[in-house]
Amino acid sequence: MKDKRIRNLIIMIAILALMMIAYFVTGALLDAGDDTTPQETTPSYPVADVSPDGVERITMTVKYLDSGDHTHGEDKEAEYKKRTLTLILNGGEWRAEEYPDVPLDKDAVDMIIDDLNSAKSTELISVTDEASLGAYGFDEPRVTLTLAYTDGSAREFLIGDENSFNYMYYFLDPQDKTKVYMVDETLPSLLTGNVLDFVLYDEMPKLESGDATSLKWTQGDNVLVYTYYPDGNDKDYTDDYLWYLSVNGGAEFAIDEDVAALITEALTTMSYLDCLACDTAKDAEHGLDKAGRLEISYKSGTDIKTLALDLGAITDDGYYHVRPDGSLLTYYLSTVASDNFELLLSGIERKLRPDEIFYADYDRVDGITFSAGDKTLSVALTHDGSKITYTDKSGAELDYNAYARICEALEELSATSYTSVYDGDASFGDALIFKADFIFNAGEKTTATLEIRRYSEKYCVVSFMDRADQLVTLDKANALANLLSEYFK
Repeated sequence: MKDKRIRNLIIMIAILALMMIAYFVTGALLDAGDDTTPQETTPSYPVADVSPDGVERITMTVKYLDSGDHTHGEDKEAEYKKRTLTLILNGGEWRAEEYPDVPLDKDAVDMIIDDLNSAKSTELISVTDEASLGAYGFDEPRVTLTLAYTDGSAREFLIGDENSFNYMYYFLDPQDKTKVYMVDETLPSLLTGNVLDFVLYDEMPKLESGDATSLKWTQGDNVLVYTYYPDGNDKDYTDDYLWYLSVNGGAEFAIDEDVAALITEALTTMSYLDCLACDTAKDAEHGLDKAGRLEISYKSGTDIKTLALDLGAITDDGYYHVRPDGSLLTYYLSTVASDNFELLLSGIERKLRPDEIFYADYDRVDGITFSAGDKTLSVALTHDGSKITYTDKSGAELDYNAYARICEALEELSATSYTSVYDGDASFGDALIFKADFIFNAGEKTTATLEIRRYSEKYCVVSFMDRADQLVTLDKANALANLLSEYFK
């Protein structure tokens, strides 16, 4: 009995082993069958195979629809016309036959043959009757491309009509008129361009913050000169301003820090956008017949170089028309630069100068005397390295906190308008509201007085450092006077 049970167990194990073998063999056969099942693939036919070596002349003849000239109110029916662009290799440089003085971009020209050789067609149309090629637009091709070689040989390619169903274009190599291909818009778009698509752009120097040393803008008799002082201007009472402007040879004045940031932004983001022209035919249209000249001096290594740009009209989108000095090309100047230059080249002082009345730089101050009404406080500043000691010149003990509140209020005082914008009212007189006399240890002026006088019902006028056109509100001026009064309470 025991032997029978053992025999039955062996038989069951054998059957199980056979079933497992059958399972794996069947799976393997099915997998092998999947591998041999043919996959559907999209056909891809190269349309051309031409060598770029020895090409010395490229001609593109384009058929286009001319809508006519309606400038005189005449209704003219649109008609098809042809234009031809011929590119010639001469001395290793590509030039357009129509514009022999304009250098072309070799990479842009090489792209013609590169795109031709890389173009693929997903459909091949067999043609048995050459007369039927006209149905694809080859009687009057949209584009005729001719490559002429130094050995006298030439290759020609035609692009016909657009297929209205799949928006592909018919393509023909006349060496084999039994095959018509279909290509996407990449090749037609390239070949229907004009000379501006192939010009070699002028190089725009890539400036970093701090590279520019000066800007000079000349338009007619108006001359603006911006100068950059990387460590501050030694002639001024403070070294915190970096950019200064002189208008028509006048004295330099500091430029607001926010405006200075716009100068940096403009210089570091300049670029030439679309090329608009390669001759002077449209100078009047672009405003370049009355252009201003912008000269940017900048550091390049150990040298100082100058980039000169002629700036014309500004478009509604904020683009300057620009032509680099010595170039035949007209471009748009980048938007960021254009927006900022429009402010900088205006030369309007009240838009360019700092709004703050006094920029505190106490390292350059040796003494301050505040006056308001019958109150006067004179403070001496003694410098020992980076340490400053403040003492009351009268010999009394200085209330530093009360003194500091006066200084802080003066530092926070900013112009809200200008005398050129808001007229004064003589009926309110010009009474002195507050005065500060400074003694400086640096700069062209060793002494200076800041005065705040009544100007109108709501405003007071400030005079400081040869300027007397900034307006502050009456309440701010009175607040300064009150702080001085409070000091003595």
